[in-house]
Amino acid sequence: MESKQHLSPAVLNEEETAIYIGMSRGFLRRCRMNGRTKSGAKGPAYVRVPGSRTIRYRLEDLDAWLLENRYGV
Repeated sequence: MESKQHLSPAVLNEEETAIYIGMSRGFLRRCRMNGRTKSGAKGPAYVRVPGSRTIRYRLEDLDAWLLENRYGV
């Protein structure tokens, strides 16, 4: 019987996410608490692991957020 392996999308923790988008961990925390950045832009989507305080960010969501927030193109 052939088994198919299900690959989950890449996820990053808060520190990895901050490095990936070039912002601070505090920026990410403020976005989660307020739902928006200081400029009023919506922060990146995140996942809260059920039953814990663990936060993860999906790489595809971060890429989409970066594209949505680019200017001068």
